[in-house]
Amino acid sequence: MGRRELNRVVRAIGKPSWPQRCEVMQRLKAAQGGQEAQAVVEERLQVLRVRPHCTGAHVVRPGTARGQQRYLCRGCGKTFNALTRTLLARLRYRERWLGQSQALIDGVSITKAAERLEVARSTVFRWRPAS
Repeated sequence: MGRRELNRVVRAIGKPSWPQRCEVMQRLKAAQGGQEAQAVVEERLQVLRVRPHCTGAHVVRPGTARGQQRYLCRGCGKTFNALTRTLLARLRYRERWLGQSQALIDGVSITKAAERLEVARSTVFRWRPAS
């Protein structure tokens, strides 16, 4: 977002009520969590330098899908992302993964974690690590 767009948004906001301010802050925090989770995921691929389908060394970045960088292996011609062949590959709510990690560290119950992350209890249950 450019500076002019930001100024336009700030002028449009005016003087919001307290509940409106809280909602804006929650949305900003959720967006920040998504960016942090994305950075962790992309860092994993760069550190491990693992190709999920072959051992090809030549990889290009043809674009993104659902906000995540896609890669194309020139060796085998297959595309992948940083989560391919991991336990996180098909999970949704990426912006809340770090919050789930913190809930596990804190040792909170499934119900409290679901309330904290604003997802269903069944989602938090599926996200917990297998024993």
